[in-house]
Amino acid sequence: MKAIGFRVEPKAVHWAVVTESDTAPILIGSGKFSAPKSYDEEPKALSWYRERIRSEVQKHSPDASGVRFPETFGRKGVTSSDQIRLRIEGVILESLNSCGVFVFGGAMKSISATLGSKSAKSYVDQSELKGLRWDDYNKNCREAILVAVAAMEACK
Repeated sequence: MKAIGFRVEPKAVHWAVVTESDTAPILIGSGKFSAPKSYDEEPKALSWYRERIRSEVQKHSPDASGVRFPETFGRKGVTSSDQIRLRIEGVILESLNSCGVFVFGGAMKSISATLGSKSAKSYVDQSELKGLRWDDYNKNCREAILVAVAAMEACK
């Protein structure tokens, strides 16, 4: 099984593709992309993200996908950057679904439950995830990898 995971920032999307093995998940690819700066109107940028997601799905042919949602506890309100992130996440969810890919989405609490962990967030600070070394990846890329692994588990 192969899965693609996404971690969204207000101006960028981190992605990672993993596949199963007998010993540890295998990272096939990862990256980060942003809408072109010339796309100064949000609807135009959201359309660009939709097409980019469809392109990644076509390129990698995942069986499952996952989107890491923001935490909802301890928040004092939704900022404008939160709203942008949420709209991009919505476009990603729609794009994945329209491509016919199984979609898993959740905040860290849901990811933890799916992975059978008390705190999936603690993985992000470690040097590996279930045998997959990820020392060379930043926090947001690690979260994209983490949600891809959780999506594989959720799809079983």
